[in-house]
Amino acid sequence: MKAFTSSAILALTAAAAGMVAAADGDEKLDSASAKFVAPPFNGLVKFTPADKGASIVVNITSGLVEGEQYPWHIHQFAVPANGSCDATGGHLDPFQIKKAGMPYTCDKNTANVTCEMGDLSGMFGNLTTTAAANGSAQLTATAPYLEFTGNNTILDKALVIHDSKGKRVACTNITQTSEDHE
Repeated sequence: MKAFTSSAILALTAAAAGMVAAADGDEKLDSASAKFVAPPFNGLVKFTPADKGASIVVNITSGLVEGEQYPWHIHQFAVPANGSCDATGGHLDPFQIKKAGMPYTCDKNTANVTCEMGDLSGMFGNLTTTAAANGSAQLTATAPYLEFTGNNTILDKALVIHDSKGKRVACTNITQTSEDHE
């Protein structure tokens, strides 16, 4: 029976998680994405590691209604096999920014102390469309507090789009992707 060193076990764990160990010990992740494929909502939200946090590129190609506001958030849990958006828990909030019984206001200028990590609408605004855009929306932003590893990772969490009344109208999982396999 072969014995493994702790560094070998860590390397195997990193490989299993889809991480690539660089020669200098840094870990690299190509990207993560959330692909909406359930009509009427279609599109892709891509998360790419940045110097701090993540670069986010939203490209919703259909499903939005002109004049409506669509809050969007990362939720605590993945979408289960039955597709229930209601089973994804609340917004990702590992630092417990939102306190029960207290008013919650996300200020993008002080997001690290006023915003739930998953409150993308609070930091970057709701998704909207125009008649000319025909149900689509695009947005590019940098979220300095999103994480790809550890206890607060966004991987294998749900990305949820709500209607203006708060109903969950679309959801999909955020999964690791490779630049070569999208």
